[in-house]
Amino acid sequence: MCTQNIPAFVQSPMVSTPALFLNPRGRVLFDTLITKIPKFELQEPAFYIDVHKKQATDFLSHLDKYKLKKDIQLHDLSDFMEIYSLFSEASCPEGEAGSSQQFQEADVPDTPEGLEKAQGYVSFIDPRNAVMGTRTICVGEALELENQEDIQVGTQQHYDIFRCLQGVPEGPCTFNHIPHFLNFHYLGFLAPSKGCFIGQELVARASANLQTEGKRVLLPCCVLYPELLDTTGKLNSLSVAGFAEGKGREITGEKVLDAEGKEAGKVIYSLKGVGLAALTTNDIKAGKYRLESGEEVAFWKPMWLEHELKK
Repeated sequence: MCTQNIPAFVQSPMVSTPALFLNPRGRVLFDTLITKIPKFELQEPAFYIDVHKKQATDFLSHLDKYKLKKDIQLHDLSDFMEIYSLFSEASCPEGEAGSSQQFQEADVPDTPEGLEKAQGYVSFIDPRNAVMGTRTICVGEALELENQEDIQVGTQQHYDIFRCLQGVPEGPCTFNHIPHFLNFHYLGFLAPSKGCFIGQELVARASANLQTEGKRVLLPCCVLYPELLDTTGKLNSLSVAGFAEGKGREITGEKVLDAEGKEAGKVIYSLKGVGLAALTTNDIKAGKYRLESGEEVAFWKPMWLEHELKK
């Protein structure tokens, strides 16, 4: 069903892996993170499937259609499970994306009857890219911070802005897009060893087209307010996150125009003036880009994406 090689993942030491669920046209329905439960067993594998909260009901309905007569149980755990993301603008966790991270054991609230294997917690380096930090899934309020002086407790908004700055899409904004136009092939969502999945032929065609038509890319962007420029007149992207909380407007859905007034892409998601724009080329030429509303907009390539584009 999904774009990831699950049998290979089950046998691997990795704890979590990214996966897409596509429609027959090869376009995104859901982007997910599939994670082994704390008491994982090869004989009876069980997983958490992390999907955006706004898509959870539709995702369960989608899985239920393909369950058929197979011995598979589906449970909605959103009411008593929590997910935490621990990240830093200055450093990445050591280890391979998707690998396990261990914290000091703590008392964990009991799980509902029949789900004892989910007892405890599972923590891992974000399988999409290590720049996204460490992700933890646990029951209730099981995660306690011992040294809060070094950690700033943020909100969903902090996480979403950081994610945008790193060029990582997720949730409803990815719906009905071609995976290759949203960096998903760079983020490990498309397993090269996967034999068959819904939309596979069109995904393969899109991969081939990239070799001949050039690489499209999803880039972080922001409305270019004067306060974001350094003394040389260049954008200081590290200051965008803090500044955006106090200023910015919704720019989702706006077209991006190049210096000649031609359409160069579209903003698929934004928050406080910071967003993600799907562009028709990764070759960001010198010159001014503007939104169709007339505001100047700036783009930048995160270091991890710059590295991928050079391969």
